[in-house]
Amino acid sequence: MKQTLALLFLSFMTSISAQNFEMNHDTETEFITYQGVIETDSLTVEKLLAVSDEWQAKGKFDIQLVSEEQEKGYKEFEVLYKTVGKSSEFGKAYNYRFTSKLRMEFKDQKMRYTFTEFTKKSSPGEPGLTLEKYQEWYINEANSNKAREKAGYRLDEIELELHEQVSAIIFDMKKSFKTQNEAW
Repeated sequence: MKQTLALLFLSFMTSISAQNFEMNHDTETEFITYQGVIETDSLTVEKLLAVSDEWQAKGKFDIQLVSEEQEKGYKEFEVLYKTVGKSSEFGKAYNYRFTSKLRMEFKDQKMRYTFTEFTKKSSPGEPGLTLEKYQEWYINEANSNKAREKAGYRLDEIELELHEQVSAIIFDMKKSFKTQNEAW
């Protein structure tokens, strides 16, 4: 009985937290962006690049190197997020795959990370929709207030799930780079 009540309470709290959730939008571009700086004690650019290699090699997240310029001190990755989706009350499931770009820029004792260009992947080889366009399309497709409310709730769940996954990656990066503070 206690477990049932705990599950109901957790389910209720999750539904409340998903409502009206908004991701980090860049005020200039209106694109969803996560950016921060990780400072280290005394690591040089070369050592920071090596730490980023070790971090990626751990394979904890699905992250693929896209480009790298060690002379300029940056790397770009593509991040593939776990399937985002749930079953509805009618048993219908929705599952989505999203990717984003992750850019790491290195200076002595600092690394700046930027997550941008969140994209919904439809099929292999297709470019997909940016999350911002997907949000716009999803809400506009709803033809009634009730359908718009359901679509909005589903978008909130998707955004919340992506936010949690990005936050987990950032937390792991901070742990790997031995964070002290976040001033660039």
